Amino acid sequence: MQQLLSQRLGCSESAADLAQDAFVRLMKTPRHLDSFEGARAYLSRMAKGLCVDHWRRQDIERAWQQALAASAEAHLPSAEHQQIVIETLCEIDRMLARLPEKVASAFLASQLHGKPYRQIAEEWGFRTHGQKIYGPGHAAVRVDRSRLRGGPLNGFCG
Repeated sequence: MQQLLSQRLGCSESAADLAQDAFVRLMKTPRHLDSFEGARAYLSRMAKGLCVDHWRRQDIERAWQQALAASAEAHLPSAEHQQIVIETLCEIDRMLARLPEKVASAFLASQLHGKPYRQIAEEWGFRTHGQKIYGPGHAAVRVDRSRLRGGPLNGFCG
């Protein structure tokens, strides 16, 4: 697995880290695969997923570093706080990736650009009910803004 990851990433150190992550995942939830080919295919899919996660995280870290570079030095968070922000952004990214594209876009338009749900619904042809936006398949997004205040993203996102 480490060799496959190293080929995909072009970095043996990152490949070693991801191979260790794969090993830990397998130890936590063992898989019973009925053939060598099945095991190989499973590990290949796992390696691909680990690479995608790794590249997404790199993109998020780059965006965060750009946001920090654009902010005033007096407002720079500690290294620990920065790690918390990056982890939070990665979790948000994973959650948004599970939503239908239009619903995720509506959520971002509301949270990052401050658009009211009614305006988003009118522009994109969604049906609304209270604070929820229903898109194709009735996937709903609801935001409790009070949970966002004072959190690790406070002052750095919208």
